Amino acid sequence: MKKLLAFLTAFTSAAALFVGCGKTDDSDDKEKSSDSSGYEEAVQDMVDAINNKDVNKIMELSMPDDAAGFVVDILEATGNDMGEVLDEEFGGVKLISVEKTGDVDEETLMMLEKVFSILIDVGEYMDENDLSFEDLMEFDESELEDTPFAYLKDIDSEEDLKKVESRFTIADCLLANVTLEDEDGEQESMEIPLYKIKGEGWNTDLIMYPAMIGYVKKSKQASLNSYANTLSKAAMAALTDMDEEGYDIDGTFIISSDESLNYNVNSDFDVDMFKENAENYFGDITKTDYFVVISEGSCVYSACIRNEDEEYIGTYPIQARPDRFEYKSYLETESIEGSEYTLEELYNMAVDAIDNMDYEDME
Repeated sequence: MKKLLAFLTAFTSAAALFVGCGKTDDSDDKEKSSDSSGYEEAVQDMVDAINNKDVNKIMELSMPDDAAGFVVDILEATGNDMGEVLDEEFGGVKLISVEKTGDVDEETLMMLEKVFSILIDVGEYMDENDLSFEDLMEFDESELEDTPFAYLKDIDSEEDLKKVESRFTIADCLLANVTLEDEDGEQESMEIPLYKIKGEGWNTDLIMYPAMIGYVKKSKQASLNSYANTLSKAAMAALTDMDEEGYDIDGTFIISSDESLNYNVNSDFDVDMFKENAENYFGDITKTDYFVVISEGSCVYSACIRNEDEEYIGTYPIQARPDRFEYKSYLETESIEGSEYTLEELYNMAVDAIDNMDYEDME
C-alpha cells in the first residue's frame, strides 16, 4: 500500500501545482464575472493568509471546501515542503489592485474540477470508513477494489479525467492581473486565475502561493523549488513501484534527464522502467532538465530547470546543495542563495558526495 500512498502524494502535488490557464473568446465559456468585489476580497484574503503563514487558510482559499482539509492532511502526512517555505524570511506584502484581464479556458477548468472532485471522493471514503493514512499502509490493494482508490490509480490521461463525476460546480471564472507592493515600496504584477465555486464563493488559484512566496525576484525560484519537490516525490513513487514489482533498486547513484550523466548506476537497475514510472506521476518530467540522487531505494536529492527558465534552478531539499553522505542513504546538504550554482555544478557536487562516501561508517 506504500504505492497507493505515494501515488496520492504525487497526485496531490500535481493538484497544488495547477498553473495552466489561458485566454479564450469562446462564447460557451463560463458565466463572465460582474461582481468584482467578490474576487478582489478573495485575493486580499489570500495575501493575508500567506503573510500570516496560515497553511490551512491558503488551502481553503484555493480549492473547494470539501477538498481543503483532506489536502492539508495529505501534505502533513507526506512531508510536503509548504511549511518549510512559509518558515523562510518573508516580509509583509500589500495588495494594490486586482484587474480582470481575460477568461480561463474550458480545458483548464475541467482539469481543476475533476482533480479536486477525485480528492473529495477519496477523503469522504476515508472518513466514512474511519481510515487513517497509517491504515492505508497496512491494506493490500485488492482490499480497495471498487473504491475511489481504484479509479484514482487508473487515471493516466485527460480522457480518464473527463469520466470523473464532478463534485462541485465552477459558476464563474476569470484571469486577473494582481499588483502587489513589498515593504520597500517596490511593485510587481502577476496574472492568476480566479474561480467562483457555486455555493461557496471565490477562490484564487494556488499558483498565487509560490508566486507570492517568491515575490518579485524570487517568484520563479520558489515555483521551481515546488517543481523539484514534485520531481522528488515522483521519483519516490516510481522507486516504490519498482520495489513492489521485484526490481533491484539498491545502491547509491544519479539518474539524469541526460542519459550520459547517469552515474554509478547498478547494472541491474532498470533506468527506462524508472523514468517510465516517474512520468506516470509527473507528466512534465519530459519537459525538464534534471537529476535525482537515489540511495538505497529513496530519492535523497533532486535538482531541475525548466527549458523556458534556464537561469532558475529548483532543488529539493529547498535551496540546498549536495554536501556529503553522513551515513548510509542519508545525504547531508547545505543551504544556498537563489541560483548560486548551475545545474551542472550541483550535479558535480552530487558525484563528489557519492565518490567520497565512507563505506566503513555505513556498515
